[in-house]
Amino acid sequence: MRGTSLAGAGVARDDRMMEKDRRRLSPWWQMISGMRAYGVAVTVIWAMCACTVLLVLAVSVGGTWLHVGFAAGAVAELALSALTLRFLSRASVRGRFDV
Repeated sequence: MRGTSLAGAGVARDDRMMEKDRRRLSPWWQMISGMRAYGVAVTVIWAMCACTVLLVLAVSVGGTWLHVGFAAGAVAELALSALTLRFLSRASVRGRFDV
């Protein structure tokens, strides 16, 4: 029986929860939320390939400065990839990429 009593007031509708459920069902939201995993995968694959190429070049080229230059490039690539992964994980913690 529906009345004006306050007995049912404890079961209030939570609009934020409904909005979150609506977002989870949206294909656009699912696509955007999947971009974090895509970014992590691309970053890891890029770092592995780039570091491998730079290290092979560092070993195979002649000249001390070329050895040092390519080795420094490999280290810089690892550092940039680590920063990118850190950004993606922090953005996920803030809720930007969460489903």
